[in-house]
Amino acid sequence: MTERNNRTTWRQVYHVRAHEAGPGGQLRADVLCDYLQDAAANHADALQLGADQLEGDGLAWVLARLVVEVDRYPSWPGSVGVETWPSGRQGIFATRDFVVTSGKTVLARATTAWFLIDIRRRKPARLPERVTSLELPDRARALEDDFGRVPRIQAETDPALTRVAGFSEMDMNRHVNHVRYLAWAADSMPSAWLARHSVRRLEMQFKSEALAGQQVAILNAPVPGTDSGWLYEIQTDEGALVAQARIDWRKTAG
Repeated sequence: MTERNNRTTWRQVYHVRAHEAGPGGQLRADVLCDYLQDAAANHADALQLGADQLEGDGLAWVLARLVVEVDRYPSWPGSVGVETWPSGRQGIFATRDFVVTSGKTVLARATTAWFLIDIRRRKPARLPERVTSLELPDRARALEDDFGRVPRIQAETDPALTRVAGFSEMDMNRHVNHVRYLAWAADSMPSAWLARHSVRRLEMQFKSEALAGQQVAILNAPVPGTDSGWLYEIQTDEGALVAQARIDWRKTAG
């Protein structure tokens, strides 16, 4: 349900559905990122910068970086408000921020960096004037993050999980949707770990595409010197790096 719609800020309410909650009844981290993605798409569409409007120019938005910090997850049945706004530009990247609330309580904050891709050439494109001239709201960033590089896994590591990308995991850009990479990273952890932990902070960077029918491997390794930080890499069967993540987990009561 859309609650507020203006040129600079968009707010949308999401009702947690039963199938979006995990075994403990709390919203899953990948579904929270789905909410962010949906709100961003709806605001871009309202700004005449959405998928349909850009397709005529042969362009599409692609997410390059995602940073999310979660204080608390909502439970089923419940609802959250997602507020999002364009927050700046960095070269070919346009940044967009998010705040997730329940009533007056902030549950999570996020920041993202997007670029436009030339659909035919599959190459990055310059931000057009209608993007660079977009009015930005006069407000602080949701998260101050410089989008630093997620470090590579240094030790030689066997895949924790392998799978074939399914057609149901494709998005409108005809590649695996970025939220699926988060789900795959989580699935690469032992069930006993997932039963006792939830995502506290997430950093993801997206390097290339995974296509339907492509075999991928998910590698993971603990961050040295931490108790709850883990690194993840998603690679094709040819060794190409598709996505990287660092997840800092929070121990739960379960």
